[in-house]
Amino acid sequence: MEVVHLSATDPENIAHLANLADGATYPAARSEVVRDTEVVIPPDSVLIRFSERISSFFGRMETVRREVRVPAQARDLLLPKLISGEIGLLDADKVVEAVA
Repeated sequence: MEVVHLSATDPENIAHLANLADGATYPAARSEVVRDTEVVIPPDSVLIRFSERISSFFGRMETVRREVRVPAQARDLLLPKLISGEIGLLDADKVVEAVA
């Protein structure tokens, strides 16, 4: 599974698909273009060993994404209110506590 994700999100692959995408306002590669993209698939033994070694990194990445989400939400909520003067710094903690 990790190999599929890494292949699909590889910058070189994304650039390749972007070049093949239709020239619409929101370019999207046709499904057959994505389907026909060649990917080197190693033997099962290599895939299994690779997955065993890298799966913990993927788990950690997901944990970090979740940990970053709360501060990002607080920032997105507070920054406009602070800039507009709707709330002051002393009120910011109360707003965050109400949301969290």
